[in-house]
Amino acid sequence: MDPFTTALPLTLQLARRFYPEIVRLLGAARAEWPFEDRVLVWLLPNMEAECAAFHDAGGGDLASHFVEHQLESIDDVLAAELLRRLNR
Repeated sequence: MDPFTTALPLTLQLARRFYPEIVRLLGAARAEWPFEDRVLVWLLPNMEAECAAFHDAGGGDLASHFVEHQLESIDDVLAAELLRRLNR
């Protein structure tokens, strides 16, 4: 299954680096989704509906909702938030 969040390289690289710790924090929420999408919804819960539409009905991925400069900004903010939540 392809992830909804392929347009967030910095955030996803950090998430993979701390995979075991993040998986514990995520628990069983949306376990059927790819790890990357679970991380996005944990960090940005207001994107859950769009992510669910992607998985359930073939909705567009994250990149279809924003333009490039917005994605870059979102990626920077989410990477910082991820590190904050991990106390890094």
